[in-house]
Amino acid sequence: MVSKRSDKSEWRITWRNLFLLLVLVISLLYAIGFQLEEEPFFPDEMSLIAQAYYGDLYFGIGRQASSDPWNHIDWLRYPAYDHQPLTKYLITLGLHIGGVEVAPDLRMWLRWLTGQYPRVGERSVELYWSRVPTVVMGTIACLVMFAMGTVFGGRWAGVGTALLIAWNPLFQTLSRRAMRDVPAECLVLLSVGIVLWMWPKLFRKDGDWKKWVVFSFMEGVVIGLAVMTRLTGLAAWVMVFLILVLASICSLYVRFKKEEGTDSSENLWGRLPSWLFAIGTRLGVFVVLSLGTATGVCWLVNPYLHASVSPEVIEQSSLSDEEKAMVSARATMGFFDRLAALLEFRLQWGKESLESDR
Repeated sequence: MVSKRSDKSEWRITWRNLFLLLVLVISLLYAIGFQLEEEPFFPDEMSLIAQAYYGDLYFGIGRQASSDPWNHIDWLRYPAYDHQPLTKYLITLGLHIGGVEVAPDLRMWLRWLTGQYPRVGERSVELYWSRVPTVVMGTIACLVMFAMGTVFGGRWAGVGTALLIAWNPLFQTLSRRAMRDVPAECLVLLSVGIVLWMWPKLFRKDGDWKKWVVFSFMEGVVIGLAVMTRLTGLAAWVMVFLILVLASICSLYVRFKKEEGTDSSENLWGRLPSWLFAIGTRLGVFVVLSLGTATGVCWLVNPYLHASVSPEVIEQSSLSDEEKAMVSARATMGFFDRLAALLEFRLQWGKESLESDR
């Protein structure tokens, strides 16, 4: 299926367009990040700030440097799977850029859990730099909306779309807090933006397999990162797949309309099975490659899924006997068992949250 776009919706690399993009980026950063230190402190922010320790542990920074980084008991403790780790890593990056010391262990998080942590002041340097990555992700989300608006309605429609999102009170508030919501939304939007950009290229009559392979790999990476921000990021895969199904139906309809009444329309219905097989095969490639790539990204980003903690390390730890038993049980699990346990935990947690709100 070939998309017929007007000249207004095409984006060409010109000095005028680059200047417009620069002004838009500055405007978005100003709209989202202006007086960031004035944003009221939200208690859940401290949970992720305290868990920024996992970023140092993952990348082996400073005191967390180790020759065997995955043989660390904290990868199998509760905070390692309570929240997915990508936002923790981003906060770690923000704190290091700001020259702020990252928590050296989980003691700060344990104090937060019991409500005994020292509350961060609203003008705290720590709080400010932990929020900067979220501001950047919020800006990227707006730029993705700008790209989608440009594709469908021209550059000024794109600018309007981006600014409307940036000025949305809920989006703006969440973009100014060190929380997982906006990074997850950014990656979900990016996955949808990729499929809308690739749609015309994938369904051309001369579309080849290479485009589908590259597209599926790109989507797998982005969706995997979205899931490692929040498990609800899996919704991105569902949306992309449904868009591809819709694009497949539209492609068949256009092909029928083009060939109807022409010399090649003889046995048109007889060629339908081969067309359906070709489209089904391409969708199958997307399913296998995207889910496979996303699973690999999850394995790479979240050591909880593959950390190999030795019995000696567990026994020598200062944990209670009950927690040692729980960690030992997880240490014997394989990748898919840990993934199933993670999904079961989040589903149970969500169910209990809903019941407590009634």
